[in-house]
Amino acid sequence: MKVVILTGNDVNKFAAALAKRLSKLNVELFVVVCVDYRSLLKGLMSKIKDRKLVSYIRNDISESLSGLSRKLKFTVLRSRDVNSKRTEAILKDIHPDVAIQAGVGIIRKRILCIPTFGIINAHMALLPKYRGMNVLEWSLLCKDPVGVTAHLIDEGIDTGDILLEEKIILDKGDTIDALRAKAERLSVELLAESVCKIKDGSIKRIKQIEGQGEQYFVMHPRLKDLVEYKLNMKVEYTEFSLPYIVYAINEAVLGRATLGYLKKLKIIEKYPAQELKQFQFEGLKRLLLHAYGCVDYYRDVFGKAGFDPEKMASFEDFNKVPFLTKEDIRSNQKGFISKDKKRKLTRYATSGSTGHPLKFYLSNERIASNKAAYLMLYAWWGLKIGDREVVLWSSSRDLMAYNFIKKIRDRLLNTRLFSAFQMSEDTMYKYAKLLQSYRPKDIFGYAHSIYILARLAKNRNLRLNDLGLKVVFTTAELLHDYQRKVIEEVFGCPVCNCYGGRESGLVAFECPKGNMHLNPLIYAEFINNDIIITDLYSYGMPFIRYKTGDQGILSDKKECPCGISFPIVEKIMGRDTDYVVGPKGEFIHPLALEYIFRESEDVDYFRIVQKKEDELVIDLLVTSKFDKRLEQAIRDKIDLAMGGPVKTGFKYIKEDEIPQHDKYKFVISEVVNKYI
Repeated sequence: MKVVILTGNDVNKFAAALAKRLSKLNVELFVVVCVDYRSLLKGLMSKIKDRKLVSYIRNDISESLSGLSRKLKFTVLRSRDVNSKRTEAILKDIHPDVAIQAGVGIIRKRILCIPTFGIINAHMALLPKYRGMNVLEWSLLCKDPVGVTAHLIDEGIDTGDILLEEKIILDKGDTIDALRAKAERLSVELLAESVCKIKDGSIKRIKQIEGQGEQYFVMHPRLKDLVEYKLNMKVEYTEFSLPYIVYAINEAVLGRATLGYLKKLKIIEKYPAQELKQFQFEGLKRLLLHAYGCVDYYRDVFGKAGFDPEKMASFEDFNKVPFLTKEDIRSNQKGFISKDKKRKLTRYATSGSTGHPLKFYLSNERIASNKAAYLMLYAWWGLKIGDREVVLWSSSRDLMAYNFIKKIRDRLLNTRLFSAFQMSEDTMYKYAKLLQSYRPKDIFGYAHSIYILARLAKNRNLRLNDLGLKVVFTTAELLHDYQRKVIEEVFGCPVCNCYGGRESGLVAFECPKGNMHLNPLIYAEFINNDIIITDLYSYGMPFIRYKTGDQGILSDKKECPCGISFPIVEKIMGRDTDYVVGPKGEFIHPLALEYIFRESEDVDYFRIVQKKEDELVIDLLVTSKFDKRLEQAIRDKIDLAMGGPVKTGFKYIKEDEIPQHDKYKFVISEVVNKYI
């Protein structure tokens, strides 16, 4: 059997690899070098530009086809152009059974018909879908399988009969260059196998249907960069859809490396337990060194405790650092802020679960790492950026900042925001009908708000279990077993409960196997059931050994069926408070009232007790700067939050009058149980 390799250059690594492989078969091999001097010069200039000429001379030229022919005993012939009369004469003289295209460009019909079987080619994509140029990159960009097709060449562009094809498995760390190298090796094997099957008559030709597939052209370099980035990310939702691009641009504009942290998390989630501990120890030490060098409070505290972060050799050494309380932060807020002026800080406030407002700052690292943890969690539940989501939320900070631009952003991200401030039956019915029409992939929101919505749907026989929901995320409040049961029944999907807060971040979350895992970007300690956290990326205002005020129990389980080695939490306690009932019988989220006091610098503590639907008593611990003339303005805000006028009384208390046994309730309703 006579086989011809058509190549455009005597120095062609692919043609050389193919010649080596074919020389092992029982065939008579010829190589026709059709020198295209213009392309050859262009290639040399490209290598000079990319500073690869020395490597080309050392490695590529050292194994020319001419030199190889003497070792492997095959014939090399030369011509000026693949479609020239000389090439035609050479082929007619050889009269090959089959020829193989190995870098000669478009071949005319009069050349194609000379070999008995025809001329075959290896195409770096799966036909018929991807034809033309840069098809490997286009396949990756469109999230389709990558592979190689051996096919017969006809007069069209990659439209000839398919002979063989095989997919390429993507490995961790693959780049475009690495995949091209894989594709070249596979091309050699498929062409050799095709030759064998042509020889023994077992080759099967599959005709491509006219109009099937699309022709692709040279990919723009920036799109190639996106493909390369996608390969590096190695997560299923980097598909470069419009929502993904919108999200990436939004984070970049805000100076947050969220997707970079996500990439890191996708690596961390594969760590075994010991490697995870080492990662956390190294991250903890970096934070402590930063705090000692840039934060006045910690320099002083570390010195008094006899703690040198440079000498910390184990987690046991970390026990020397005293706990951080909310009162520590309130009494010396400026002393906690890093002197590193490069870090952008954003001001936040929270009451926690105690009624004591806390003001603090978060750096972009802290915000981005927290958002990345949520993205990782979403991926665990089969969600990606751009999947339809409904958020049931009532943060006044978020709602007040919800301007036109953010509305457009959320529309592009397929996110819809429902306010949980006032949830009358009419409002909840409207939400349920919107869910039926919008059909989101997930719902995210306050545990009790989602429960109230689910209960209304159940009572009104509204069908919400066929929406196609993958998961309902609950957060910010205790999720009781009876609430979980109703939510899962009504929405027809599992619940993923999350634990965290504005100051502590996303601390723990449930996996699809039902276990609650700790966030690896936060070092959590459970001491006498108190939850103590250190956020490894809280560089702007470090939270080191921060007492959250909540309690929990760490599980003794060492492994989870999900395969993730993040530590498992058995139970979270705390974060429970009552909903308020408005004058019209609607449920009011307690945060709607809390935010009235949260931002005030002169309110140190508050507790709201609802006596009747239209009557509230508010305990206040205030500073000497508090102006009691503001009471009417507060009453107006409360009436607005309650959806109608209510009788509001104020009781000014002293520090020693703060209840010691209501640690986890800053809102108490004496009427809500009548409605639940």
